[in-house]
Amino acid sequence: MGVGAIFIATLAVEKLPHPEVPPHNQTDILTLSIEPIIAFMVMCSILIRKEFILLKEQDYSPFSARRTFHSLLLPWASCSLCHNVENPLTA
Repeated sequence: MGVGAIFIATLAVEKLPHPEVPPHNQTDILTLSIEPIIAFMVMCSILIRKEFILLKEQDYSPFSARRTFHSLLLPWASCSLCHNVENPLTA
């Protein structure tokens, strides 16, 4: 799922009649909502695929998965200052 899904959604919107705002029937609702739904699904697919590839390159321990997830979404979390802070719960 990716560029092809966005292309097909764009083609579908062009083939459907121009929607009225606010929508009065199901065709209007479909025309207005198909592109944001497909874009969200493509974005989620890319994020999940990227996370799986990063996990596959490393070992499958939960600690490395958490570290990989945080470094993927929070780029500043991989800095050395963040990892040198003592955990107050273990002290």
